Amino acid sequence: MEAFRYIYYLVLVALATIGSHIVDKDPRVSKVLRALAFISPIVLVYLTGIRLDLISAPFLLLAIVCSIAISLHTEGYLRILFGKVSPLQSIVDLTLLFIILFFTTQRVGEFIIFWIIVELMGSLLVILERGIRNFGVAIKYLIVCVSAGDISLFTLLAIIAVKIGFGNAIVLEFSRLPSLGIELDPFLTFLILIGFTAKLGQIPLHFWLPDTYTETPSPGTAIFSALMSKMAVFAILRIYQFFHVDTMTYIAMLLVQGILTAIYGALTATMHSDLKRIMSYSSMGHYGVMTIILSLIPLNPDLFTKLVLLYALYHGFVKAQIFTNIATIELLTNTRDIYRIGYLGTMVPRIYGSSIVAFLSLIGVPPALGFYAKVLLLVSIFALLPAYPVIALAGLISVGLFSVFSLVYSMKYLSVYTSSYKSKPRRTPAAITGLQVWSEIALAASTIAITPLAIALGINSFIDPIIIGFYVLGVASLVLVFTLKTRVVGKEARIWLGGVEV
Repeated sequence: MEAFRYIYYLVLVALATIGSHIVDKDPRVSKVLRALAFISPIVLVYLTGIRLDLISAPFLLLAIVCSIAISLHTEGYLRILFGKVSPLQSIVDLTLLFIILFFTTQRVGEFIIFWIIVELMGSLLVILERGIRNFGVAIKYLIVCVSAGDISLFTLLAIIAVKIGFGNAIVLEFSRLPSLGIELDPFLTFLILIGFTAKLGQIPLHFWLPDTYTETPSPGTAIFSALMSKMAVFAILRIYQFFHVDTMTYIAMLLVQGILTAIYGALTATMHSDLKRIMSYSSMGHYGVMTIILSLIPLNPDLFTKLVLLYALYHGFVKAQIFTNIATIELLTNTRDIYRIGYLGTMVPRIYGSSIVAFLSLIGVPPALGFYAKVLLLVSIFALLPAYPVIALAGLISVGLFSVFSLVYSMKYLSVYTSSYKSKPRRTPAAITGLQVWSEIALAASTIAITPLAIALGINSFIDPIIIGFYVLGVASLVLVFTLKTRVVGKEARIWLGGVEV
């Protein structure tokens, strides 16, 4: 069965490679092959009996949906930018496929190998569009992020190898790890976590993230923010699940890093005018919030494990949409300066609606998943006040500040569609492809459609019925708004941009 699984992996890699190779000659067949490659791991689960538990299933769902949308969006993006898609599309599609396969790994050796492959593919994403001009950014990413990740990976392998030998450690199934009863002292707990928190851009190993996210082509940034970061969350969850970590070190390290990073990332995001840098620091702030939730798992394992999975789904879908949308904005305007844009809502209404959904999700308004995630987070931390007042107060203050700052930078994001601008558009908007439009719509719809599935996890029996009510009202409101917009609001005879006739 194991041999069949590895052969199946090779078949999926072949499908993705062939699909990417023929994308210019036969786009329709290419789309089918790539979509099959991304969806087929679900078939692999049933054929080989791969065990998908509560932790791996949500990440696999996120990876499959986002991979399809990002791949198709990238095809449209590259076609407009270069005319020829094939060589660069292969890098994107293989990276996406390896991320999906990472979430199906069953053995320690597979986990390490797929992690390293994805990290190396990430360095290719950095130089995907600008080549040697991004070489310095790629080196910073490799030295800080990848090297720190390797420290945690090899610490993980060494700890197991000391217990059962190197050969046995490589082929050991994750399900057998708890039976080893491995206890980690404070130093080993620190070592096994530090590389994964570096992947999440946590202070003090955060400085690689803003430049990497900003300078990487936007489809690549969508992969970094929506999917690759979730590999670190997945890894930390597995470490807590399979090892006896030093609880005080685990909580203190992740809580301090999370609080500092959440506030720093969100605050810094409000200070920039480059849309992509704003959202890069926003991602850092969200990673800080996820790290805070991870730190609270020992206090209530079931609740905070489900909560961090919910938050990871929320962040993954919304950031996949936002960074693909930024790729479209770059093509349309040839700039990312929010003070030179503001007219897109009128000139490209096809992507305006999905951008409003992204804005609602960022600030946490129903029916977007962000509303459920943020309300549940605050309620869960409040519940800790009687038993852990210092930890709860620190968490509430940091999440409160993060939420205030997130409202500011979210308004900056929406302003590129709704505000006036100080100068005329720098270029005539390009004719964006249907692939880009529908990919963004699909991701926006996912942030709404995933909410009932998240509620089904049964995270909080008191809050869930209230959330269902808000969700129904939110969906009805969105349907009403978009219906009225298309049927009632008429088009003006002349286009107005921020109140100025063109």
